Amino acid sequence: MVHSQFDQLPILVLHTLFTYLLTEEILFSLLNVSTSLNDAIKSYSNYRLNFKSILRSSFDLICQHILPNQVKGLILSDDQYTPGQSQLFLSHFQIDEFINLQSLTLIEIERKSLEIINEHLYKLNRLRSFLFKSEINICFSMSFVNLRHLELSQCSLNLLENICLRTPWLKTLNVTVIHETSTFEFQCQLNYSVRSMNEIEKFLLNFPCLKHLELSTRIYDNFITGHQLEILSKDLITLKFIFKITLHSIEETLDTFRTLFWLEEKCWFVAYENNYLYTVPCSMYTHINENFQPPKYSTILKNSIFYDNIIKLTLYVKLIETCHRFNNITTLEIGYENISIETLSAIVNLSGIMNLTLPSSMNKSKIKYLLNKMSRLQYLSIDTLPILVLHTLFTYLLTEEILFSLLNVSTSLNDAIKSYSNYRLNFKSILRSNFDLICQHILPNQVKALILSDDQHTPGQSQLFLSHFQIDEFINLQSLTLIEIEKKSLEIINEHLYKLNRLRSFLFKSEINILFSMSFVNLHHLELSQCSLNLLENICLTTPWLKTLNVTVIHETSNFEFQCQLNCMIRLILKINNSVRSMNEIEKFLLNFPCLKHLELSTRIHDNFVTGHQLEILSKDLITLKFIFKITLLHSIEETLDTFRTSFWLEEKCWFVAYENNYLYTVPCSMYTHINEHFQSPKYSTLLKNSIFYDNIIKLTLYVKLIETCHRLNNITTLEIGYENISIETLSAIVNLSRIMNLTLPSSMNKSKIKYLLNKMPRLQYLSIDTLMSNETFEEFQNIGRNFLDNIQDLQLKQICELKISDYHIIDDLYTIDQLCCIFPSIERLHISIGRLNTIVQLINCFKYLSIISLNLKYLSDKEKEYFASKSELIIDQIRQMIILTYKYQMANSCLHLWIKKEIKIEAIKINFDTYVFFLF
Repeated sequence: MVHSQFDQLPILVLHTLFTYLLTEEILFSLLNVSTSLNDAIKSYSNYRLNFKSILRSSFDLICQHILPNQVKGLILSDDQYTPGQSQLFLSHFQIDEFINLQSLTLIEIERKSLEIINEHLYKLNRLRSFLFKSEINICFSMSFVNLRHLELSQCSLNLLENICLRTPWLKTLNVTVIHETSTFEFQCQLNYSVRSMNEIEKFLLNFPCLKHLELSTRIYDNFITGHQLEILSKDLITLKFIFKITLHSIEETLDTFRTLFWLEEKCWFVAYENNYLYTVPCSMYTHINENFQPPKYSTILKNSIFYDNIIKLTLYVKLIETCHRFNNITTLEIGYENISIETLSAIVNLSGIMNLTLPSSMNKSKIKYLLNKMSRLQYLSIDTLPILVLHTLFTYLLTEEILFSLLNVSTSLNDAIKSYSNYRLNFKSILRSNFDLICQHILPNQVKALILSDDQHTPGQSQLFLSHFQIDEFINLQSLTLIEIEKKSLEIINEHLYKLNRLRSFLFKSEINILFSMSFVNLHHLELSQCSLNLLENICLTTPWLKTLNVTVIHETSNFEFQCQLNCMIRLILKINNSVRSMNEIEKFLLNFPCLKHLELSTRIHDNFVTGHQLEILSKDLITLKFIFKITLLHSIEETLDTFRTSFWLEEKCWFVAYENNYLYTVPCSMYTHINEHFQSPKYSTLLKNSIFYDNIIKLTLYVKLIETCHRLNNITTLEIGYENISIETLSAIVNLSRIMNLTLPSSMNKSKIKYLLNKMPRLQYLSIDTLMSNETFEEFQNIGRNFLDNIQDLQLKQICELKISDYHIIDDLYTIDQLCCIFPSIERLHISIGRLNTIVQLINCFKYLSIISLNLKYLSDKEKEYFASKSELIIDQIRQMIILTYKYQMANSCLHLWIKKEIKIEAIKINFDTYVFFLF
């Protein structure tokens, strides 16, 4: 930790400062800033924890760092914004651990949690304030004897009386009494009960020292005067009432409230409207709509007092007509698109708006104007959108985007998220936190498509997934993709695949050979990364409705027999490895697919003879054709290409063919999506112009010089530069830099060039350093790497989410790690070489958002290599205990791949190799 100016402040001053901050603000802003601040945080014993509508990350942070004996006030809530909060809270603490608790508020707590809390309430001897808001009736175990403040959302008259008999020191009471009998001996705020003024007078005699009174009830004798209430309220400081009453002579009654006592001594004002007699301002009129008019009958001399009390305004179909300005509105609801924004601005102080509801049909300029005027806006409602429109919106968003952006924003959005049944979960290279969020909130029956991957970016993902779900729970699953799944998980999944009756698409990418249990009968789309010809034939015999097939056939025998007619097949992508085929065999194979419309074919032709005339017969009914044939043309190359220069190829189909390096292929070709500076368009082709080659290129590697071309590369997304003296101006003329998402640079490139490139690449997310270089010595690489970081240390590249540093750069010191963290603060994926095991924790600790980390361990000392090889699981588990809650890992070729979710932060660790135990510094 660094030294801070806060270190000079006395701890009492810091504690005084803390009283003005929320607990989460204290922790987020000041935790681990300095040792003295940490001491102040740990010794502060006046925390007031308000968990109502709190963010989950803030809740977890507080539970990790605040001890029960430091807490004076606690608010728990299981309402719609924080469901299950009490259960989670009780998994961290027991309520009787809060020995210094003085104030406790319980809001809509689940019954089970409420019973657990109630069981220990009597132990809270210092409790002075208790607020309970719930419809659950419960007999509290607590002793009310020391209470000063009590609030109950509902209560029977008998229970209230019993409580008050046990609360001799009670100073404030806020209660709604549910009282339905005619006998009334004791009451406060009354629902479902009609009372007389005599009963109210009798009730108030119980509180001789009362200074503040709020009263709401129905008066059954329909008679009340200011004189009666004056006697009752002469010693009060504040009085608020709402009486449901039918007055026979309204003005005569109001005249009794126009005395010196009411208007001058107390400055209390009264109004009558819709059979309600109430003090002004009144809680009934904090929310109004466009039809609002101040009451006709009142003792107020001017009506501005009504407008100053209004905090919520709803405009359904028109603006409100008034000469008063609303200065205190915090919630504005607009229900129609043609509102006059200028007039609205004149009526309402828009700078105070915190909550805004808009119609989906409002135009962009009005929305922008409103948002620019509302500097305090925090909540924007799109509840006006129909649920079908919301579900349509969801189709354009990733599942994690839906949950991060819209979950718990409103009840209707929560309902839309819960009722949406078209989630497509792509877990390939997903951040661990996003994976956990999805698994917590999405039910299996809501999922239509699922991609699972155990590759190096998300090792062990399938095992973790199966700890949450069983594959047969996904009863509505239509598409399943399995990528490099571990054998054990694959066997578990395979065991239940046959139960997925709605599955229409299955993609399997793995080198593991497995006999699938599933029924392929309903499949429409199938992709297999490798498959024998016999297995493919067996599968196709059971897939009569198959429409698309993408398969690599591993075939090593001379016999190439395939007999299985698929009349629904319209798209075939076929690659034949380890086998040389003749055109006759290919023709015979394709006869099995009479309705084929799209064909991609890659194989080696053993008779070294193929012509456009042959392929024309095969492809006359095709819409698209792509092929790559490994072939040595025995006859003239140009003669062969002439057979592809017919009107069928060039005009009817617009298919073009090229020949180069013993490959005959259609253009554009997947072989030429990645090129380097030596690329030349093929000498032999049927193309009239070569621009089609360049438009298909998405990756460009420049090892030692720029590419020489008169064509501009507009679609490059990956650019690799291996030398420092590149002409940035010429590069910009050749390559459209604005599309670059992945960039590789040499560490020796100067700062001005780096800044220029980064400014021209708004979509850049991935940066690789020195991964093209190999000719320098080990020591030179180390020096170059350090100079690179020193050179760019004043930059902060927040857009970079993934960073890869050459294996020749060994990261083994805290200074270099700190530099990396400052320059790349948003890294989520990191690929790096380390020289000490201690560096693992330092890296994970330093990068705040890190989720996927690949560590090259081949430069560890021999002693560390030996230790890690023998105790890898122990080391990783010890790291987990110190800095991460959850992790999965994989070892491959001296590289450790970790998929992590960080929960706490630790400054540094070291390994004592004499005892092979981790210790904190």
